[in-house]
Amino acid sequence: GYRQRNQDLKHLSPLQLVEHFLNHGIYETRHWNAKASLLDRRFAWAIYSSKDVHLNIQVQAVAHVYHYDVLCSLLPYLRTLARLGTKIYFFVSNEKLESCVLDELIDSLYTGACKHEWYRVENHGEDWSSFHEAYRRDLFRHEGITYKIQTKKSSNLGADGGLAWIDEALGPICGNQNAVSTTLEKLVVDTNAIAASAAVARSGFGANPSLVENLIRKTCSLPPNKYSNSKFASGAMFAMRNSIASNFYAKLGNIDYTQKFEEGSVYCGRFIGHVLERAFFYHALDLSGCGDNDHGISWI
Repeated sequence: GYRQRNQDLKHLSPLQLVEHFLNHGIYETRHWNAKASLLDRRFAWAIYSSKDVHLNIQVQAVAHVYHYDVLCSLLPYLRTLARLGTKIYFFVSNEKLESCVLDELIDSLYTGACKHEWYRVENHGEDWSSFHEAYRRDLFRHEGITYKIQTKKSSNLGADGGLAWIDEALGPICGNQNAVSTTLEKLVVDTNAIAASAAVARSGFGANPSLVENLIRKTCSLPPNKYSNSKFASGAMFAMRNSIASNFYAKLGNIDYTQKFEEGSVYCGRFIGHVLERAFFYHALDLSGCGDNDHGISWI
């Protein structure tokens, strides 16, 4: 099969073919049989989409790493993205995670398409701070799509530490190649600003929306607007066009992620994150020129 799929190697013996695949072919995204589709995103997209819109689109994922056990539970989703050519950036705020462990994790996701990267970041207790760091590292400079993935546990989400909820949110949007393809089509063909899992279409961890609105006024130069009563994707997972993220952080400016508010005890989570999530949602709707609550966001 490997010889048939790669005519330039037809002169090699069976043993030489095996050696070539192990030493070179797997890194060159060559196929070893007619059905193999994991190492070349062109074949993978062809299976699930009649459109060629995905082939020239840069796709990346930014994952904020708090807990290694949660991160491990997300490996099936990360592999789905990686084998379709997605470059994954890990922003690690857990100082106990050793470099060798993170290097091995990245190596396990390598498919020959691209090398993934990880960086140490200060732990401000909020994945939006690492997303801000991604902006500072110019990760949104290319026109393309970015998946936002977080790996935190939330005590208010059940005895399992929120794992079931994370799984519920991730499944519909990047649980398989078809889901990823659908998400990209929504963002590229339908020109939505954000694609998010319908499983998290709610007001956000049960936080008091009026307090979030007040904190937006205190924290950001992005005031609450006509979308303040609309549903939005909170927390775990969404995908967006890079231009949305770049525009948002450019307008947002510097944020003190360590600031405290007396109202904080009312929240079920990290309130700076609630503020930025909702402010980002409003900003995306405005930037996409939407006239009502349902446009600009594609629920997957």
